[in-house]
Formats: sequence, C-alpha cells, structure tokens
Amino acid sequence: MDLECCKVGGILLLVILISISSLPASAVPRVVKVICTDNEGRALCEALVLVYDLKGELVFEGVTKENGSVVMKLNEGNYTIRVIWLNTLVGSKDIYVSKYSLTVPINCNVYHLKVIVNFLYLIPSRNVDIVVKDASSGHLVKVVSKPLEVPYRFYSLSAEAILRLPKGKYEIVVRGINLQTKHIVLRKSTTVLFTQVYSIESIIIFILLVATVITCLGFILLGRLRIQRLKER
Repeated sequence: MDLECCKVGGILLLVILISISSLPASAVPRVVKVICTDNEGRALCEALVLVYDLKGELVFEGVTKENGSVVMKLNEGNYTIRVIWLNTLVGSKDIYVSKYSLTVPINCNVYHLKVIVNFLYLIPSRNVDIVVKDASSGHLVKVVSKPLEVPYRFYSLSAEAILRLPKGKYEIVVRGINLQTKHIVLRKSTTVLFTQVYSIESIIIFILLVATVITCLGFILLGRLRIQRLKER
C-alpha cells in the first residue's frame, strides 16, 4: 500500500514538473521590485502603487514599505506603473518585463515643506496645529497635531514640522491661541515661516524675556547713576 502511494505521488510530481516546463516563457511570473523616492531621494513610505497592463486593466495594487519598495510578480509584457501619494498621482513609468527580474526606481513629484512657527521670529510656538488644504478644492490634505518638534541648534531654536506634499497649490493654517494663514505654490522643497501665531507657552516665554531685558536695563541704569554720583563727589 505504501509502495503504491509512493508510485502515485511520484507520477503526480512528474506530471506537475512536465506541465511547468511546458509552459511558455511569458507565462512564468517575474519578480519586479518598485522603489519610490521623493524629490530629495528619500524613501516614500506608504505610497500606493498601481500596475496596469496594455489593456488598461489593474493587475497589481500594493503599498510601499519603510524603504519605499514594493515587490510583485508579473508575466512578461508591457505595463504602466502609477504612484499615488495623498490621493494625488506623483509618479508614472512604463516598463517591459522580460525573462529577468527587474528593479524599477521611480523618483516622485513629492517635495519637502518645512513649516516654522516662531512668535515674533524668536520664540518657538510648539503647542499649535498645522492644517494643510488643497487651495483649489478646499479638501483637507494633511494635519500635524501639537506639539511641534524643536530641533536643537546651537545658533537658534524653532518649532517646526517637515511635511512631504505633492506638487500643487496649498492653503496652510497654523492654529494656536490665534491663527495665521498662508497660501503657497509648491514646485520645489521650500520653507514657510509663521511669526504671528502664539500659544500660552510662547506668551510666558515672551513675558520672561521682556522681564529679563527690563531687569538688565535697570541694572545698567542703576550702575550708571552710581558712577555719576561717585564722579559728582
């Protein structure tokens, strides 16, 4: 019985191997790796990758990993790859899959927008929200919630957020105790500075700075008065 089972299993395996070997080369899927990067060359994570054949039919849909890559298997032929970021087409490439594995790099139209929120240019306003809308449609694109990061720099401090956005026109609203709005046309990586938005934290810092300046001026004036009196004697 065991011998018969082994024979049947061997025959089935042989049939499968013959069937695979008899398939045309175009029917054997090839490994295709798509690597998506932004305009700065950094990996584009969680981008939607769509692959269409010559008939316009969707044959693959996937999301990129942390390193900006997504792997698929495609039969030999021509395909169009499209990359979607924040519901916007940011990259497209036509490819031909031959009998070899293929790596496809796509540099997407995604740019870095650095938003700096410094009350009166000097005082970081961390406890604010940043809201980005499409200037044409008014649709919400991205929200950055408080608190903002304050990267350490020897020469200056600033509350900031770095957003990655597709090329386009945007309305940026920064909300603290008050709010400030700016409109930009994003064609390259750029920086936008907000100087009129304040939070409770920035007001306290401002008051402390003013008090420190007044105290220093007071000491200077008192010192000069004492020197003047000593001279009069």
